[in-house]
Amino acid sequence: MRRQLAKAPLRLVLIVPFVVQVAAAVGLTAWLSIRNGQKAVNQVTRQLREETTARISHQVRELLLTAQVVNDLSVKTIQRENLDLSNIRSAEDLVWDQINTFKTIQGLGLGNSSGHILAMFQRVEEGETRYVLEYSNAESQGKYVSLQLNNQRQIVRSSVIDRTVDARERPWYKAAVAAEGPVWTEVYPSVSAMAGHSLAINAAQPVYDDGDLQGVASVILNLGQISELLDAIAFSPSGEIYIIEASGDLVGSSDGDNPVVVDGEGVSRLPAVESESELIRASA
Repeated sequence: MRRQLAKAPLRLVLIVPFVVQVAAAVGLTAWLSIRNGQKAVNQVTRQLREETTARISHQVRELLLTAQVVNDLSVKTIQRENLDLSNIRSAEDLVWDQINTFKTIQGLGLGNSSGHILAMFQRVEEGETRYVLEYSNAESQGKYVSLQLNNQRQIVRSSVIDRTVDARERPWYKAAVAAEGPVWTEVYPSVSAMAGHSLAINAAQPVYDDGDLQGVASVILNLGQISELLDAIAFSPSGEIYIIEASGDLVGSSDGDNPVVVDGEGVSRLPAVESESELIRASA
C-alpha cells in the first residue's frame, strides 16, 4: 500500500484531498440551501394560512355583526312606529327598506304571537337583484304565499305553497322567546321557496309592547351565503377554505356549494368527511 502511494503522482496526491473538500463543501451547501428553502416555504405557507384565517374571521364576524345590528334596528323601528304585528303585513315597508339598505343581508323574517309569518329575501342573479316576499296569515288561511317582486316592488310572479307554516313553531321564534332577548339560532332547514333546499341560522330578537310579546324579528343567514363569502376570498387554486363545527358538519366551503344533504323533500347537515371535495374529505 505504501509503495502504491509512493508511486502515485504528486499532482494526484495534492488534488484528491482538495476535490474531496470541495465536494463536501458543495454537498453541505446544497443541503443547507434545501433546508433553508424548505424553512422559507414553511414560513410563507404558515403566514398565508394565518393571513387567510384572519381575513375569514374578520369577514364572518362583520357579516354576523351586521345581522345583529339590522335586527336590533328592526325591533326598535317596530316599537318606535308602533307597528301592529297582529297584522303581519303592516311590516312590509320595513323589511323592504331594510333589505335594500343593507346589501349583505339576504333575508329578513317576522312572526307574530298568532303564528303569522312575513319574510323578505333578495338574490343577485346574472347581475340583476330578485326580491321575494313571503307570508302566511289569516288572509292566506295559513298557506304559505310567495311573491316575486321587481325592483319597483311590483309583483312579477306569485305562488302558493300547499303547506301550513306557523311562526311559533319555527326554531328562530322559539329561541328568541326562550332567551327573552337577542339570540343566535342553531342551524335549521329553511321553509322559504326562494331558498330551496337550504339550511340557515338566524339572529332573532323578541318584540315587546309594554311587556307583552308581539312577536319575533329575525335576520336570516343562509349557509350557502357563507360558502359564497369563502368562495370570493383569493386563495391558492389548489387549496380549499372551509368552516367546520365541532360536530364535524360543514358550515361553508370555498367550493361555493350549499353544505346540505338533500333527501327527498328534506335537508340535513353535510359532514365534512362526506363533502364532494377530495381535499375537504382528506383534511377533515
